[in-house]
Amino acid sequence: MTQPTPTLPTRLSRRLRQAASRGLLLSLAAALACAAQTTELADRPLFATVSVPGNLLLSLSVEYPTASTPAYLSTSAYDVSRIYYGYFDPAKCYRYNHVNTGTSFAPNYSTSYFEPKEITSTRTCVSNASQSRWSGNYLNWATTQTIDAFRWAMTGGHRSVDTTSSTIIDKTYHAGYASHAWDYPDKALTSGTSGATPFNWANVTTRVWAGGLKMWVTGTNANISTDVTPPSGAEPYQGHNSYQSLFSSLLARQGDIYELYVRIKVCDSTVGLESNCVQYGSTAAKPEGLIQKYASKLRYSAFGYLTDDSNLRDGGVMRARMKYVGPTQPVPGSSAITNSATEWNATTGILVGNPDSADVTSTNSAAVSQSGYNPGISRSGVINYLNQFGLATYQLKSLDPVSELYYAGLRYFSNLGNVPEYSSLAGAGNLATMQRWVDGFPVIQTWDDPIVYSCQKNFVLGIGDVNSWQDANLPGSTIRTSEPTTPSAVSTDSSVNVKTATDMVGQLEGISDLGSYSSGRYNSFFIAGLAYDAHTRDLRSDLTGKQTVSTYWVDVLEGQYYQPKNQYWLAAKYGGFEVPSSFEPYATTNGSSTLSLSSWYNSSDLVGTDRRPDNYFTGAQADTMLNGLTSAFEKIVGETERATTTAFSSTSPNETSTGSTSYQTSYDPATWSANLQAVSTSYSTTGTITATPLWEASAVLDAMATSDRKIVTHNGTTALEFTHAAMTTSASTQLATFGAVTGATSQSTANFLNYLRGDRSQERANGGPYRSRASRLGDIVNSKLTAVGAPDASYYDNTNPGYSAFKRARASRQVVVYAGSNDGMMHAFDGRASGSNAGKELFAFIPSYVYGSSTTAPTTGLAALGNPNYTHRYYVDATPQVYDVDFNRSGTATAASTSDWRSMLIGGLGKGGKGYYAIDVSNPTDWTTQTAMVSKVKWQFTDSDMGYSYGDARVVKTAKYGWVAVLTSGYGNGTGRGYIYFVNPSTGALLEKVVTPTGYGSSTAPLDLAHVNAFIPDITDYTATALYAGDMRGNLWRYDLTGTTGDYPQPIRLATLANASGSAQPVTTPPRIMVDPTTGKRYVMVGTGRLLADSDIKSTQAQSFYAIIDGDVDNFYTTSTLPTGASFPVTRSQLSANTDLLTGIGSSPSGPMGWYLDLAVNTTSGIAERINVAPTVNNGVVGVAVNLPNGDVCTPTGSSYIFAVSFATGRSVLTNSTGTLIATTSSASGIVTDLAFKSSGGKVRLVGGRSDGTVTSLPGTYSSSDGVRRLNWREVPTLN
Repeated sequence: MTQPTPTLPTRLSRRLRQAASRGLLLSLAAALACAAQTTELADRPLFATVSVPGNLLLSLSVEYPTASTPAYLSTSAYDVSRIYYGYFDPAKCYRYNHVNTGTSFAPNYSTSYFEPKEITSTRTCVSNASQSRWSGNYLNWATTQTIDAFRWAMTGGHRSVDTTSSTIIDKTYHAGYASHAWDYPDKALTSGTSGATPFNWANVTTRVWAGGLKMWVTGTNANISTDVTPPSGAEPYQGHNSYQSLFSSLLARQGDIYELYVRIKVCDSTVGLESNCVQYGSTAAKPEGLIQKYASKLRYSAFGYLTDDSNLRDGGVMRARMKYVGPTQPVPGSSAITNSATEWNATTGILVGNPDSADVTSTNSAAVSQSGYNPGISRSGVINYLNQFGLATYQLKSLDPVSELYYAGLRYFSNLGNVPEYSSLAGAGNLATMQRWVDGFPVIQTWDDPIVYSCQKNFVLGIGDVNSWQDANLPGSTIRTSEPTTPSAVSTDSSVNVKTATDMVGQLEGISDLGSYSSGRYNSFFIAGLAYDAHTRDLRSDLTGKQTVSTYWVDVLEGQYYQPKNQYWLAAKYGGFEVPSSFEPYATTNGSSTLSLSSWYNSSDLVGTDRRPDNYFTGAQADTMLNGLTSAFEKIVGETERATTTAFSSTSPNETSTGSTSYQTSYDPATWSANLQAVSTSYSTTGTITATPLWEASAVLDAMATSDRKIVTHNGTTALEFTHAAMTTSASTQLATFGAVTGATSQSTANFLNYLRGDRSQERANGGPYRSRASRLGDIVNSKLTAVGAPDASYYDNTNPGYSAFKRARASRQVVVYAGSNDGMMHAFDGRASGSNAGKELFAFIPSYVYGSSTTAPTTGLAALGNPNYTHRYYVDATPQVYDVDFNRSGTATAASTSDWRSMLIGGLGKGGKGYYAIDVSNPTDWTTQTAMVSKVKWQFTDSDMGYSYGDARVVKTAKYGWVAVLTSGYGNGTGRGYIYFVNPSTGALLEKVVTPTGYGSSTAPLDLAHVNAFIPDITDYTATALYAGDMRGNLWRYDLTGTTGDYPQPIRLATLANASGSAQPVTTPPRIMVDPTTGKRYVMVGTGRLLADSDIKSTQAQSFYAIIDGDVDNFYTTSTLPTGASFPVTRSQLSANTDLLTGIGSSPSGPMGWYLDLAVNTTSGIAERINVAPTVNNGVVGVAVNLPNGDVCTPTGSSYIFAVSFATGRSVLTNSTGTLIATTSSASGIVTDLAFKSSGGKVRLVGGRSDGTVTSLPGTYSSSDGVRRLNWREVPTLN
């Protein structure tokens, strides 16, 4: 094997050894931040997909059937075994609170509401003489209107009471526009009445039609009169219920009619919070929906109608312009800022009544100017409009020109501007009409451009009924009956021809002349043509790239009936299909076989006898609407996150070498798959690298029989085989998460386990329920390859008895390549250059940390991998390290009579989890069966104070414990303090845990200590005397390991790293420690800067490189041995400023403790250079890569340069092609992703790999060292 050697020399009396440390920093990380405390960490490769927000336009066809139809079909009887979703919690029992008004028995609105009282596992409730209870499950079935289900899913619902102490949701107002017989029929309960209601009647009938916010209840099957008066002699039941006879609901009169407000107290912690409640502070919780959930990833706009029933009123109007709605406004490539137009309070969660006050003022002024009446509106916002349309005057529009509404939204995306006739407020005639038209919300007549970034994805999510009216007054329309004069802005719009577009939809669907169809309501199918055109053609020739729109639609099923292949069905299908790369939208050859079924249909769902397009949902069942909307948002966000993957059209090598064979990985961000390739490498006399491909592991793995794979896992306590039988017995909790795969049409833990094992029949492309994969091998991003052959550490037998015998016994050990992958596994591949097994997967291991919990598995656990709308997450994303360790001296310093040498692989997970795992990889010939591999998994380690395991594990000897594994607390840990763990490498037992001093790190200001390195004076012994670690707060810590008894002391703060402005500089790479071969001084070298999340890309904070002196090879500095004028912690005032790399700090430096070099801030962009790749050292020289992102979120790239200096003098050793000394390499396109010294042809070279795919050998005056022997570099996807 290739044993990792330290970044430190031996004693000066022995040969100076190793240059490049094995654990170069994790490279460019990725986009969504979801870490604990304030630590923002990416979930995707940073420069593969910068987190650019999507634009989601809500097209709300709010004609009365949209609001008043039932969410659960009246033709389907109440079934207590089924869960009915809505504002009420199906698993709770409610009491109806009522306080009568004076002597009147009419219910009082402000004091009448349902309050949760108990949890019920059976969805039935018990009423008796002392309590009256209603089933929340039943109340959802009886009272939920379609728009209620939509509001509940989207926003949590309309809060009529919204304070820090109470939240009450009102159902949608029902004005009774049409006959109740078809609009919202009465609902009858004929069995189980006493478990669903407080009554012991044989029958219970309810009506919400025409009841406003109320429902009526009676015990007869008679028609409930809408002229309801309190029953004669009835009295309120002690304020416990609605109208109840005497003192108990059990005595209520069956023939009377009772009246109740459908208002629900929610998020009451005394009974347990509902699933959609979000906690704010220690006391308040608020109901929220998909809009709030995705507020950091999507911007929202809302379009609707003027409430004008004239058939001469065309189009739709903007009610809220495109914007972020949450308290913070993400800035791609930078830190989020406060959102001045937030729609809820960040501290309390209370909704803001008027977030867009300028639009309110403009609307009131326009109304006065155009009609002479001020409607006095005072409310605004996307959430408020969605929750409250129709409430201002209790009226909704009765004629809905939906294609024109949709067209108005497309004009917004196309930056064509408002159609004045659509939004004109002239001619109202009186104040009441004006107030009805505007419906209490802005009518925005002057539009902005909704597309902020050219690479944004754009979406329309609409809701409406299919019985639309007179919506054909559009560009290219030949349907003119009952239409007014076409507005000039419409007639002059040459960007689309609705008849041509709609005819093409018909041609693809096999329907002739669809663009001419019109019913007796003079409506059209133009929404389908518009959706198709916007989805397939570029809407914005003025912007880079192609701007299109994807359409999603909820059909409320007016009259509880599905109209086959209606206009919404067609709009969702042809406005949402996967567009083939060579597709010609208006080709004459297009036909019913042009589009593949999988391009628009990936489920088994039917509506009527039609397949349900992926983007089409119905409102007949609230649960199916909720699932559909959830799926839609996941798909929308998934498309948004793929918005900039074209910046990485080619894939990225990640290479390590052993002998003449190198191993590279590449990943494809379009499919999140990887390939691992072996190449034969040769080097010219000038260092030019030539590579010849040998094999590809992904091809070998994809050809492998699923049953032949050896996959093992861990349940948190012990290792086991990754089979359904073994998991059922020993990992049932983890296995249960496999039954919660979001978006899967069927759930089976056995099938999903087989899917993870590689069963391709379970993929959607082959008729299965789970995400289709391009390869079984998932993307390999931040995990470098570790190639391990025969043992070759530099240990001497006098200090490490038995090691030479171990080396001889394993001298012919085959090469194995280890790689962490974001398919949830650490893979081991046969690394031999040729032969029948070359490139074959030898085994794979799944750490327990990647399963997720029952609540997190569908989004961040292994179950998320099966989601057809998969959003990238990291799983096993850290580099596995392999060390030779004597088990008989592990965890103890006592010399043993015999040795037990093993090669131990120890790996972390990066953002994939909070823990480490260890596997014995001493002898690959032992890996004969899956059962045999179980015994090789030695341990897992985590701790309540451990965060995401970004740092590489270190294995060293200590005077106190013998061999130990050194682990860090990582990023985003619980307390925010920094911890170092000393763990027995043979058992995983914790030996000791050392924390940073009190006052350093907290939950609100975490240290984020992830990267550690050891100082090892003699690598033939490998005993470390000190550890050095940096954190994100600019602290450089030193840990004293010289003690042999007692607890290790807390670390000292060796230095505080801050720029000239005093801002702390983050350390995100391991320090490099080496003794200068000339002076004998010990140098601790570290660079600052971070690239861990989108917010880092545009960072303007100045960063630096430091070379700090800390004693010599034998001793580090103490307070008593520090040079005169020096003190701990070292600051820049004790260091010399290196302002010229050609001269360095000179022979008489001003600072006694070393030197620093400040990096530049770009004068044009204001973006700061930074060091996010670990420096590399060799025999007195340190090589450093400096990166500068360009800040363009749509074409993310950057530039970089490299310098190499004598770390004692700070003077450059780089030369140009003529041998002249140069300060740095010239700035080059692409970010440096790895840097290492390489010995080739008897010469030492500094080699850098960039994100543009280039690998450069940098000439310079480097001393030779026989410890330099491996190249370890990597690229990320190309940026151009």
